[in-house]
Amino acid sequence: MQQKTFLLWAMACTLAISACSESPHTALSPTAATPSDGALNPDGSSLKVNPPTDLAPNGVTANSTRPTLTFTASAGLYTSFDFAYEVEVQNAAGNVVYSGLTAAASGTVSHTTEAPLPANAPMWFRARARSGDQFGPWSFYAEFRTPAGGGGGFAGAPIGTGGPVGPPRNIGFDEAFAILRNVYNAGRWDLGSGSSREARNLYLEIAVAILHYGHGIYNAAGPDSGWCIKNGGPGRPQADDVIARCDTRDAWDLVLSIGADHWSWDAHYIGRLPGEQAIYAPNPGTLNFAPQPR
Repeated sequence: MQQKTFLLWAMACTLAISACSESPHTALSPTAATPSDGALNPDGSSLKVNPPTDLAPNGVTANSTRPTLTFTASAGLYTSFDFAYEVEVQNAAGNVVYSGLTAAASGTVSHTTEAPLPANAPMWFRARARSGDQFGPWSFYAEFRTPAGGGGGFAGAPIGTGGPVGPPRNIGFDEAFAILRNVYNAGRWDLGSGSSREARNLYLEIAVAILHYGHGIYNAAGPDSGWCIKNGGPGRPQADDVIARCDTRDAWDLVLSIGADHWSWDAHYIGRLPGEQAIYAPNPGTLNFAPQPR
């Protein structure tokens, strides 16, 4: 009996010594730039950083088909060091036409594309921080157009035959819808599941700008400044499938199941928009991104 009691006492001591010898986890130790448990952030990124900002060129014509793309570097949320950056350029169909990496940098980051982009075409690009095989969230897209002939122009040079063209006039919805579809057929944007919200918004803003300001190819008869785009309310993005009358707030839906595999044109009147939804004119600069006729 005494031997059994001694053995139990010895085992308890051994367990106590083992437990006391383990190193405790320090919950308040500095947090790394990457999730320590390998988990991804909600957007799928794995670096704890802000996305790049202030992308350029944006809303203008680049001065070369090998443009220099610039943006403000990401900032780490819990640490501070220089990141490398992945840069991606897409065409109007949402296909990636260029991707490249920069060296580690801080402040304003510059990257000149290593290969020429297609000439005289709308493009948009985005960037994200990288550290090894870890990456941060993508930035918003910046939109620009490449010059014809590979360069020789200057940043901000207008391209195309955007307004004002012809006398102001009233354009009924049926004609407006036909113009929107003609612009789509020329540019062949992807409005399905492979598209981004930014790409669909760009298409619609270009098409409504052609209605609003006129265009020598797609709306040579004259502009109707009564056509606008709209958002969904304070803090909400532009709607990607609705156009509205600027004055009366009458609105039409254009597409059924936009952003899905089996989307289709399905124009119908949806009534007058509530007051909290902002109705506004498209940016005239988007006329620079109108597609060239095929």
